[in-house]
Amino acid sequence: MCSTFRWNRYFAQHKTGILKTLFESGRLSFSAATPLLMELGTAYCILSKMDAENGAPHFARLWSFAETALEESLEQIIALIQEAAQQEQELKVSVAFPHITLLPDGNNQQYPQLLQALHPGASGVPMFYANGKNFAFQVPHAVYKIVGNSFSSTSYFPAHACIPTMGSEANSIHIFFVDHQIRVTVYKQQQLQLVQRYNFGVPLDVVYYLLKICTEFNLSQQETLLSVSGFIEADSPLYKELHQYFLNIRFSQLQPVTIDGQPVPGYYFSSLYNLAQCAL
Repeated sequence: MCSTFRWNRYFAQHKTGILKTLFESGRLSFSAATPLLMELGTAYCILSKMDAENGAPHFARLWSFAETALEESLEQIIALIQEAAQQEQELKVSVAFPHITLLPDGNNQQYPQLLQALHPGASGVPMFYANGKNFAFQVPHAVYKIVGNSFSSTSYFPAHACIPTMGSEANSIHIFFVDHQIRVTVYKQQQLQLVQRYNFGVPLDVVYYLLKICTEFNLSQQETLLSVSGFIEADSPLYKELHQYFLNIRFSQLQPVTIDGQPVPGYYFSSLYNLAQCAL
């Protein structure tokens, strides 16, 4: 079990084929009222559908898989969807692969060439997204083909664009945990400074990344807000380790949700809410 998780009624680790289920809540159901939401990384997939009435997740799944098994895992996930769905589905995908770049103003037309220059040898379908800032990103060819052949329509969004908004604090670091990855968003004087993903093996890896960020951006460990969300628990060794280094730490202030009559912390689903803001 990853140290990010604890064994409770939400987190269950079992394997179906090449997929390892790390989190499951609610029954898979696929009405046409709202699109499916998916966050897809190199070694994980989050799948959900928001309730049309209250905007909360109707169900949620988190799977992990080997990076070398991305295509096969995605095909297996789509088979699960098609088995449960009664009709074709619309899909919104947050792409959490490494090849995402925030573009300088004025370079929007040259984004395919810029991606190649920044990521030589990388292969994928180049895409552009703007939401006040401009992003270039790549979707692997195999992913693009598999998904495109399976849904009535598909839209792609870079995960780096679907980020938490700054709060009232002048300086804040927002950190989202999923499996052995984190996505970090940094605001200084309420200005976006950094959006980056990191892999980690042990809790001290995360501490190292955050301390390095504080040093680079001259942020105080004592005063800067560290807002934590994703698949992490307050009694986990990882959260306790963070608490030793950062005094102003709290979970993302999202209201708990009820899925199939069971209360679930809202901060688990922060990336889905952020994707919904971009996509819906």
